[in-house]
Amino acid sequence: MKLSLIITEQFTIIRTTTIDYNKLYIKESSRILSLNYKLRDSILLGYSDGSVIKLKYNEEPKNLIYQISNKKVIKSEEEEFQNIKSIFTTDYSLSSIEASRDSNYIELMLVSFRYKSLFVFQKFNVGINKVNLFCLRTNHFEREFFRVDGVVNCADLIDKKDLLLVVTFNVENKKTSLEIWNYSDGSSPVAFFNLSYLFDFSFTIKCMGVTEMPDRYYGRNENHGIVHWDMVFFGTTKGDVILGKFCNLVSNNKIRFQPVNIYKLKNNPQCGDQMSSKYEVGFL
Repeated sequence: MKLSLIITEQFTIIRTTTIDYNKLYIKESSRILSLNYKLRDSILLGYSDGSVIKLKYNEEPKNLIYQISNKKVIKSEEEEFQNIKSIFTTDYSLSSIEASRDSNYIELMLVSFRYKSLFVFQKFNVGINKVNLFCLRTNHFEREFFRVDGVVNCADLIDKKDLLLVVTFNVENKKTSLEIWNYSDGSSPVAFFNLSYLFDFSFTIKCMGVTEMPDRYYGRNENHGIVHWDMVFFGTTKGDVILGKFCNLVSNNKIRFQPVNIYKLKNNPQCGDQMSSKYEVGFL
């Protein structure tokens, strides 16, 4: 497999890199299932065998899950302070190769710019997904973060609040749920919401878009120009769009999801429990 970087203004190739399957420990039958190019200087490729390839413009590609993990060396006071602030563990005694033996299909990759970390969603078993953490500073596997029961339809990050949003679908009862996880705790979600009650017919959510509001916004609805919430849009399989917001409760500072408005499709949804993708919202 070859990957070319092209300047779109001139349509000229500035670099072509050959992805060597043997050198990067990628199975020959593996396919690319996810792609993330939000990093300014790198492209991330997720394969069906669990490999995570990081390709920088001026470096050779690396398979992060097989990179040898070494304890980070602190070189300056500023770097040491950044390391102390990091919520992720610095204990790299667990071998990356040992931890990757049960890796499965990579379905989604999310980048935390605040902590230079990568959240990788992998299909572990039927109805069970696991989320692994990778350190983008040192390019290696860190640890398994948590496991999710149900089908993961979509996920996103609210980086400034250290929150990971996961929308799951339970095949048995056809319930769609929103789970909110904190970066520092992988034992259980900090909040859980049942989204199925918003409509009186069967549906699920396949995509979402998160808009992080600035800390200060001089609007007429907020006191002293401070915004305490962030917006999220959910696209449903019936064509409707749900607008909600995330905010912290003043009483206990716990996160709360509150539906604000539902933009309904003019066409009436089909009745019955059978889900239809006729008007499905695929991207937001």
